[in-house]
Amino acid sequence: MYLLNAKIVSVVMCLLVLLSACEKNKPDEDIDFQFQQGIWLINEGNFNSGLGSITYIDTGVDTLVENVFERVNGRKLGDVVQSLYFEEERMYIVVNNSQKIEVVDKKDAKSVGTITSLHSPRYIEKWGTESLLVSNFRSPYLQVVNRNTLQVTDSIAIPTANQATCWTEQLLVIEQELWIANMKDGQLQIVKEGEKMVSDSVAVAVDPNSMVLDREGYLWVMSGGGFCPVCETPALTKIDPRRKEVLQTWLFEGEGTPSSLVIDAEGQHLLYLYQGAVYKMNIGDDGLPTSALATFEGRNIYRLSLTDGKLWAADAVNYLQQGSVLQLNIETGALEKQYKGGFIPSSVYAIK
Repeated sequence: MYLLNAKIVSVVMCLLVLLSACEKNKPDEDIDFQFQQGIWLINEGNFNSGLGSITYIDTGVDTLVENVFERVNGRKLGDVVQSLYFEEERMYIVVNNSQKIEVVDKKDAKSVGTITSLHSPRYIEKWGTESLLVSNFRSPYLQVVNRNTLQVTDSIAIPTANQATCWTEQLLVIEQELWIANMKDGQLQIVKEGEKMVSDSVAVAVDPNSMVLDREGYLWVMSGGGFCPVCETPALTKIDPRRKEVLQTWLFEGEGTPSSLVIDAEGQHLLYLYQGAVYKMNIGDDGLPTSALATFEGRNIYRLSLTDGKLWAADAVNYLQQGSVLQLNIETGALEKQYKGGFIPSSVYAIK
């Protein structure tokens, strides 16, 4: 009798889970979502978990909407949610492990289409009038997407020492040239407008994970140094993109991996994550800062973002439960606000 009852309970529980899942995947048709101010928060979701999501936060009235894509479109976003890209009326949601980019209307997040046939997308950059370029994890190619048809139409080969491990990360257009962060080769590779091949490069430390332009037109690159035994000392590099020349390199001699390099709206101050803290550096400084702008005892700060003059730090907790995103004062590093995040909260983007 006990075994029979246990089986019945098990079946009922399974049915309840299935019904709950079906109910959860229905669009919220009775709610008119409008996303016009505030921020978008990326929640990567654990690898293969399907828990990737985006959260809308109205910072003016301190309200948020979780799982926006799923609630609006009735299907899960996938994993791992890597980055967002905005243009005209659209928002592109790059979903790395699901090998796709979801395209939605910026106003209401309703699906416009899905870009598939991607290898393992990371970041997007506009290229010409009709194309978008997509960087990839473990692929020796950038993929070219037609903005009108949302189809992959071409590719750009990336020179690399090992095609199996090639990893292109952030993309940045500087005066009609596309700069490509080649992670494993420790290179910034350059494609000129109108061409389909890499024509030049600048060497930096391994794993260039983020780069920004300052007010004087110089390019700053943060390199994590890779993973030992194949690793180098992490470094911050200043480059003159006009002459393709490294002007100065600062080395991080301590333990840890610097990442999330951002720059303020004036293009004067660099901010980055290192050893679990936020550091701030004037572009005219002679050396790396020795004291942190903000520290986070008991937190696991995963990513740093700067948008519309506001500094954001994402707390991933233990990567197994929902985290949070912290708004920090860009001058003092003081905590100003905190909002609930999803699983592995990451980058923050302003509503555009």
